Amino acid sequence: MTDWRDQMFINHPDRFAAIADARTIPPGFAAFIIGVSAATQRDRCLDLACGTGRFLPILHRIFSACVGFDYSAPLLRLAEKRVSGLDKISLVQGDMRKLQAHFAANSFSTIVRPYTSLGYFDNATEASILRQCAALAQPGASLIYDTFNWRWIAQAGSLERQVQLPHFTLHESYRASADRTIKCRWTYAGQGETTKIDFDLAGHDPPSAEALMAENGWGSVRFFSDYDLGTEVGADTTSERIVTVATRRGQISPEA
Repeated sequence: MTDWRDQMFINHPDRFAAIADARTIPPGFAAFIIGVSAATQRDRCLDLACGTGRFLPILHRIFSACVGFDYSAPLLRLAEKRVSGLDKISLVQGDMRKLQAHFAANSFSTIVRPYTSLGYFDNATEASILRQCAALAQPGASLIYDTFNWRWIAQAGSLERQVQLPHFTLHESYRASADRTIKCRWTYAGQGETTKIDFDLAGHDPPSAEALMAENGWGSVRFFSDYDLGTEVGADTTSERIVTVATRRGQISPEA
C-alpha cells in the first residue's frame, strides 16, 4: 500500500504545489520570525519540509544562510526554480526522520516547519525528529512550527471545506477520532480524474505539544494562533491552528 506522503508529495506534486502556493503567506510572517528569534540567532536557518520553497525568499532576507530540506524531489525542483538567483540558499533532499544523516551538530540558529502539522508521524517518530532538531540546533536556537489544534477539531467534531484551484477542486475532510487522531481525506477532482488520499494526523494541543517538546530538548514554549506577535494564546486555546515557538536547551545527546 502506498504511503500517503508518497501519494501527496511524490505521485501528485503538481496538485500539492498548487494548493500550497494558493495559500496566502501571513503578511506578518517575516516580522514574526524576527520577533521570536534573538538577533544573535539569525545565522543559519533550516526550513524543514520546505516543499516548493515559498518561505525561502522571506527567510533569505532574515538569515545569513538558509537550507531548504524536503522529502520530495519533484517539490524541490520547483523550489530550485523559486530561489534561482538568490545566494546562500541550498536545497537538500532527504527524510526528516533521518535528519542527522545530513547535517552536523550545532548547524542551525533557527529551524522552521511552517504549515506542516506536527502529527504527520506518530508520537515516537515526532519525538525522534524533535530530538534530532535539538541536536542540530545551536544553544539557544529557536524552533518554530505550526499544527492543527486538537482542542479545536475535537470541539468541532469534523470539518469539511472545498477550495477551487485553476485546474482542479480540493475537498478537505477532517474528523476527530476517539483515539486522539484526526482522520483526514483530501480529494482532488478535475481534468477527468478524481484522487482520494486518506491519512491520519496525531492530535496535539498546547499541553501535549509542550510536553513532547520538553522531553526532547526544547523549552520556553510559547503559542500563537497565527504568525503574528499579537496572537499569543494560552494552553486552553481553541484556535484552529497553533504556532509553536520553543528554545533549544541543555546538552543534547545524538540519536542512536
